[in-house]
Amino acid sequence: MIFQVTDFANILASEEFCDVTLVAQDRTEFKAHKVVLCARSDVFRAMFRNDLQEKKTGSITIDDMDSDVLKKLLNYIYTDEEIPKEMAADLFVAANKYALVDLQKICEDMLIEVMSVDTVADILLLGDRHSSERLKSKAVQFVIIVIIKH
Repeated sequence: MIFQVTDFANILASEEFCDVTLVAQDRTEFKAHKVVLCARSDVFRAMFRNDLQEKKTGSITIDDMDSDVLKKLLNYIYTDEEIPKEMAADLFVAANKYALVDLQKICEDMLIEVMSVDTVADILLLGDRHSSERLKSKAVQFVIIVIIKH
C-alpha cells in the first residue's frame, strides 16, 4: 500500500495521535506528530532527542512566526504542498530556522522569480540575514542589470 499526500494531510487535520503542540506568535495552537517533524527537520529532531524544554513539555512556542505561516509550514512538512508566492519570504525564514532545505530552495526560487526594483533590497537583506549566498548574488546581479540598463 502506498501512502498518498492526502493521507498525511488527513493525519494532520484529524489531530489524532498528536503528541506535540506548536504555538504561534498569536498563541494559536497546532497539534502535530513528533515523528513527522523529526523525519523532516534536524532541528525538530534535536529538540526532541536532547533534554530540552520542548521534550519535557510537549509544546514548542514559536514567538517569531504568525499562525498563517506556521499552518503553511506544517502543511508543507506533512504534504509538500505548494506554497503561495506571497508567503515565500516568511516561509524562507521558517525553512531556514528549521533546516528544511527543500522548502528553503523553493522559497528562494519564488523570491528570485518575483524579484523587482521594489523588492530587491528586501530580498538582499533576507539573503544576508539568513546566509543565503544564492539570494544575495541574485539580488546583486539584478541591481547590476538594472543599473546597466539605465
